[in-house]
Amino acid sequence: MRQLYEKIERYLRLVRYEDICPEFRRCGFALYNRDHVWLKDRIIPWDKRFIGNTSIYFEGDFIAIFQVENPQEADAEILAADLVHEMFHAHQERSGENRYPDDLKLLAYPENMDNYRLKYAENQLLAAAYEETGGRKAGLLAAFRAIRESRRKILGDDLEQELLAEHIEGEAEYAGCRALQSISFGKFKERMERYLSALRTVNQAFFDMRRQAYITGAVYHFVCADCGEEPM
Repeated sequence: MRQLYEKIERYLRLVRYEDICPEFRRCGFALYNRDHVWLKDRIIPWDKRFIGNTSIYFEGDFIAIFQVENPQEADAEILAADLVHEMFHAHQERSGENRYPDDLKLLAYPENMDNYRLKYAENQLLAAAYEETGGRKAGLLAAFRAIRESRRKILGDDLEQELLAEHIEGEAEYAGCRALQSISFGKFKERMERYLSALRTVNQAFFDMRRQAYITGAVYHFVCADCGEEPM
């Protein structure tokens, strides 16, 4: 595990954090399994603070944590990018972010077929906008936003919960993707191709709005960055 930790540390040095988001800075990280936690300078026994892949407040500051049970099988480049995702959550906490979704409301997301048809059309525009270049990209982004406004009339506050999830998780995933772009451009392209494919597909994942938010949020932030616009 220590060897994996050191590899990740080297990859994290390739990332230009403030280029991803102003005032974003990297934080420490920990890898853990069911028995131990690996920190930069020591190993400690696992305890219940280390649950999931997230950021936690630890010894006076936020750190990113990630569970790794088989370090020999782990991809250090992917793990480094995923840790940047979690580091962005630490940045959100430090910045006083308070725009979090209500997960119970997301679980009760309405099964409205008119909304789902519009959501599918919205996803197609977003995928097309990511791949487009020049002025047409901005036009596709505008069309994407127009459909969102149509969905707002159908869903009201339920759309706000979806967009809050996209803001929190999607922006963090964008940070992770930007990190991967610096660490391994080939793996970044593979990830984005998977995300575009997911946007163009209707399956069980399509109806999980919280999980969708990781993808739509990341792609949306790339499109906005290319157009010189702020996400709405």
